[in-house]
Amino acid sequence: MKTYIWTCDKLVNKTMEMIDYFFPKYWPEADIVVLGYKEPTYKFKFGKFDSMGEDKGPDLICKQLYEYFSNSGGNYFMVGVDDHPLVSKVNQNLIDVIEDVFKLNDDIGRCGLTWDNSRRSNSTIEKFELGDEEIRLFQNDEGTEYKLSIVYSMWDRKYFLKYLNDYTNIWDWEVNASYRAIDDGWKVIGTEPAPLDFTHLFKHGGLRQDWNYRHSTNQSSQHIYLTQEEQNFLKGIYNI
Repeated sequence: MKTYIWTCDKLVNKTMEMIDYFFPKYWPEADIVVLGYKEPTYKFKFGKFDSMGEDKGPDLICKQLYEYFSNSGGNYFMVGVDDHPLVSKVNQNLIDVIEDVFKLNDDIGRCGLTWDNSRRSNSTIEKFELGDEEIRLFQNDEGTEYKLSIVYSMWDRKYFLKYLNDYTNIWDWEVNASYRAIDDGWKVIGTEPAPLDFTHLFKHGGLRQDWNYRHSTNQSSQHIYLTQEEQNFLKGIYNI
């Protein structure tokens, strides 16, 4: 299954460099497509690149994503954004299980692949063993925030497209379309622990104070810092 990482002209080379560093280390099985506009000049090794045309700014991104995924991506895919480096080994076996769950249930629209969904109101569907871990599969309750989110998620294409064309930027879609999505017949699921963990670099155009640490999927209340090498790498490519 492909994972699409959306970026812009300003960050496309930095994004490709970030992926080359973090993804072979933490998710070597990933099939990554960086989804941007202008072809990067950085000679990337791990990911692939595809263009949505011209970078017209954040207030047209929803329409551009709608146009792209109306014709690409397959029935199921994963989506993330360009300032979320991975910070630990991704559980590919769990992602494979989640993909099977999608294929068996045509009313599941999204699965959050990070710890975020477990913080929101939810109900347990089942528990199962995977390797040496017990996994809790849950469904988020209707009315919880961010039923739609650009943070690493697996999508049914029909659901990803359902509201996109009616909104402008990602923030508009996440907040206002999520409100519209209440009781729309589509389920949002997640797992605990989650298969993927990340750190968030920027917010509203500025560097986040907590850019250099993550919340562990297993210990969500504790700050776990990136290694010094990882911090130095990010400081170098993003001029932090």
